[in-house]
Amino acid sequence: MLAFRYDTTFEGLLSAVFDAYSRKKFPELLLAPEEIPPLTTTEIHTVATSRSKADRVFTGLCKRLTREGKNTVLLTFLADEAETPTLIFRYICKQFNAPQGVSIEGDFFDKDVLAIDRTAKRVNAEVCHLLGFARFQKTAEDIYFSAIAPRHNILSLMLPHFIDRFSGHPWILYDLRRSFGFYHKDGKISEMSLTGEFPDSGMLPDHLLAEDEKIFQTIWRQYLRAATIMERANLRLQARCLPRRFWPHMIEMQ
Repeated sequence: MLAFRYDTTFEGLLSAVFDAYSRKKFPELLLAPEEIPPLTTTEIHTVATSRSKADRVFTGLCKRLTREGKNTVLLTFLADEAETPTLIFRYICKQFNAPQGVSIEGDFFDKDVLAIDRTAKRVNAEVCHLLGFARFQKTAEDIYFSAIAPRHNILSLMLPHFIDRFSGHPWILYDLRRSFGFYHKDGKISEMSLTGEFPDSGMLPDHLLAEDEKIFQTIWRQYLRAATIMERANLRLQARCLPRRFWPHMIEMQ
């Protein structure tokens, strides 16, 4: 079995497609830099990520896919799942191998096309969920901080929403699962990472919170308790509308 080893970036994935057509050898598996190959692997080709190669592949792909099709590929890549790089690789190759002017986007009889479509919808659904369920905490330094732990690598997809709505405030949106985040101030975004120990829940300790934030959190919890009719509680319905995996990072659920 032939495998390609690449750097796990989108440019690296597109460079792998370029190498496959250049070498006329197509891998059955894509490997991360430190990933151990299966015992059935007979050959490994290491892909050198190249911006020019990636641009050529992406330009060719854009000519064959609609805008929705391109977004579907990008969303699938952000799924950040072990099988998605190989899935995207096969999908791109199938599109290039299709007759000129023919798009495979709607061919849901093809298992790879169907898998790509379903994966992209899962990623988009999580973005929509977290745009409503992300909670910000005001720090003593007047910075609003929100920590989430999404299944998919969707932080970059959430940025436009918060830049538009909180353009006048400095804030941090942080991914606990991947240990990185984005800091916004005066309309500028920079990537950042926190050092030291950090609570799994993402809840900041009291000494880092602004005084009015502590008051608002207390009032918000009291309101939730007062508005809840325990005799009519339906946890199954609540978990369906508000997935349990979001609860640890929501102030009112503490």
